[in-house]
Amino acid sequence: GFGILLTEGVTDFISEGQESEEGLLEDYYGDLFITMYSLFLSMTGGINWGEIAMPLLQVGNFYFVMVIAFICFTTFSVLNIVTGVFVDGAIELASQDRSILLEKEKQARDAAAGHLLDLLEKIDHDASGTISRSEFMSAMQRPDVVTFMEALHIDTSEAFRLYDLLDVDQDDLIDVADWVEGMRRLKGEARSIDLHQLRMEMRTM
Repeated sequence: GFGILLTEGVTDFISEGQESEEGLLEDYYGDLFITMYSLFLSMTGGINWGEIAMPLLQVGNFYFVMVIAFICFTTFSVLNIVTGVFVDGAIELASQDRSILLEKEKQARDAAAGHLLDLLEKIDHDASGTISRSEFMSAMQRPDVVTFMEALHIDTSEAFRLYDLLDVDQDDLIDVADWVEGMRRLKGEARSIDLHQLRMEMRTM
């Protein structure tokens, strides 16, 4: 690796009788352990990498460039690792947030379905599991039912039209499936009744 090449280059340079300036080559590259330690310090900020690179110009430009290459390699490697950790963390958090959101939506749908079934039981006087037109029209006169419908932003002022929209099968009976699905579909702004009435008329044309 980098440490071995640098140590060998400096050792050969010194063994040829060359003297290093102020003994810096021996201090930074005297043996493999010292070389590795010097590189570690330069990588972690314990020493300025320029301080260990400059003495290598005595040995040759190749070794000077090698230190620069080492610093670039380790810096970008660390940056890539740190970036990867943060990206993975962000993806995991986003996945958890999405799962939580989906779970909350499911819980809200289940709760809404439960409320709608409770309302169905209030309207279904004969406990037949279906709502007749007469039962529906009678329930629309009850304050508790009207309050619940208004809480869903469903206009009850035109109960006859509302019943027709909920009676998907057009058999003058609203079963559980029609009731829950129809109420979910109508839930929203009060004028959505007009939109769904228009859609129904277009389907029958």
